[in-house]
Amino acid sequence: MPEDVQVQKDDQASFKKPENVVKDEKILDAGPCALSELQDLISKSSLVLWNGPLGRYEEGFTEPTERLAKIISESKAMSIIGGA
Repeated sequence: MPEDVQVQKDDQASFKKPENVVKDEKILDAGPCALSELQDLISKSSLVLWNGPLGRYEEGFTEPTERLAKIISESKAMSIIGGA
């Protein structure tokens, strides 16, 4: 589970821990702490297998996915990226 996620309720977006998400909120993307965790893991990895966007990329939630792509491309790990 990620450390934090981006949620939306009534057109208001915020970041919170997954265990604090309530019934009428939608999880839309990874949060900044989750992305930092991924960066730490990738820096220690020799292989990254990534299967698609982190969140609802097609709905405009692109920043974490694009940042992750940059993190992977700048790492020394061999990477295999797929998904849609």
